[in-house]
Amino acid sequence: MTTLGASSPSTDIVVSTIPAAGLATHADAVAALAPVVFDSVYDPWPTPLAAAAHQRGALVLNGLDLLAAGIEVELYNCPGAYHGADPLDPRTAGVAFTVYNAALGAALNPD
Repeated sequence: MTTLGASSPSTDIVVSTIPAAGLATHADAVAALAPVVFDSVYDPWPTPLAAAAHQRGALVLNGLDLLAAGIEVELYNCPGAYHGADPLDPRTAGVAFTVYNAALGAALNPD
């Protein structure tokens, strides 16, 4: 088992699926591990991990970014394949694409 702290290894990206409260006491140590933090939790937002990573200047992505990326995959690669549904109608696809672009823009330009 690795203990978080000054001697913790660094990495390119931290991916967390831990509920916000479960990581609160270690948020600073985990955020210090990488310049990119993907916290799949999106409610509540920001999580302690996301706040700590943002304060350190890291690129922070959240669960809504994952959701948006899933929408993109669905729209462009195999509409309806994941749920056995019909492909999205053009209006719904346009709204989903707009949401995806907004989420991506916010992730890449947080300020």
